[in-house]
Amino acid sequence: MDLEKIEFLPDDFEFVGDKQDITKDVVAPSLPAWKDSLNRFKKNKGAVIGLICILVIAVFAIFAPMFSSYKFDAINTKIASISPCAEHFFGTDTYGRDLFVRVWTGTRYSLFIAVVAIFIDVIVGMTYGLISGYFGGKVDSVMQRIQEIINSIPTLVMKASLFTIIMALSFTEWIGMSRITRAQVLRVKEEEFVLASRTLGASNLFIIFKEILPNIYSQMIIMIMMSIP
Repeated sequence: MDLEKIEFLPDDFEFVGDKQDITKDVVAPSLPAWKDSLNRFKKNKGAVIGLICILVIAVFAIFAPMFSSYKFDAINTKIASISPCAEHFFGTDTYGRDLFVRVWTGTRYSLFIAVVAIFIDVIVGMTYGLISGYFGGKVDSVMQRIQEIINSIPTLVMKASLFTIIMALSFTEWIGMSRITRAQVLRVKEEEFVLASRTLGASNLFIIFKEILPNIYSQMIIMIMMSIP
């Protein structure tokens, strides 16, 4: 067959797949960062299911001990070692304490310690890492030496209490957050948008919290989620 003698009519071919009118410029709507993150989160079924499980656990930890007629530390040997039943959902231990109340009371304390300790770690560690990484030079060197000294201090010996646990966890745990933050700041602070802000006369505080922090918070969220357990 001689291809040169074949004549093609205008209707012989058409574009397959893309039916969009290429003469129209369609621009995606601009969304705030939090709304874009929320939309992506909703599409992840595993993340949604995980959040629901966490909320259920938190609700039980807060309200289950409040609505129970049993106290987590109340000893009653008459009902010791009872199997799970309608009155004692998880049964009782060898001292007759209700295990259902004890489990959710322990969960409440665990969540409280984790949230408070991580909050302190985030505030101290992230601020420390942002300052150290952004200014660099002698400031960074001195701050890193201070960090190493604090990290080498042994565990504090204090009276056992909820406050002691939180302080012990917060005393050195912020250092890991600080190191991750510093590494991310060293990477981002050389980007063009940071240079543009500095050229336009933006203050160091503005650049740190308005330009750098929003571009590293995803790594911080991962660090927080790994630290809570």
